[in-house]
Amino acid sequence: MFDMGPYYLTTLVSLLGPIRRAACFTTSGRPERKIQGTMTTAEVPTHYSGIMEFVCGAVGNINMSFDVWDSTLPCLELYGIRGSLTVPDPDSFGVPVSLYDGGKLEELVGAVTDPHPAKIITMVTRRGECRSSQELLFAADSEPRSNMRGLGV
Repeated sequence: MFDMGPYYLTTLVSLLGPIRRAACFTTSGRPERKIQGTMTTAEVPTHYSGIMEFVCGAVGNINMSFDVWDSTLPCLELYGIRGSLTVPDPDSFGVPVSLYDGGKLEELVGAVTDPHPAKIITMVTRRGECRSSQELLFAADSEPRSNMRGLGV
């Protein structure tokens, strides 16, 4: 958390403003792990699950773990009343921001509050029609801006 956590928390604060309060639970999934071929004892927690309340009223959660083999979850995704915003991993470079327009979703499938399961399935399968990407203002590989953390913000 002290190594990579600041990039993710800084991105959230940059997007949503300051955090009013936070809580976190930690654990270690495995007491020992192999790092670069050497067995090493975990000296700090290796899994963190936290929740934050932002001054603006938003509530967010963060999960960081060395105990997960792989995941397809989005790195940073914000959900609002007008759509969803997917922000690239702040530890990667040159990936565009994606916006899912909630208004266009409602035009395609009707109000999201409609409990009819077919509409929910349609919303999921047609989500790509509501996606737009914000191109980067400058190329991530151009000098001196290459490999800048937080470029998406």
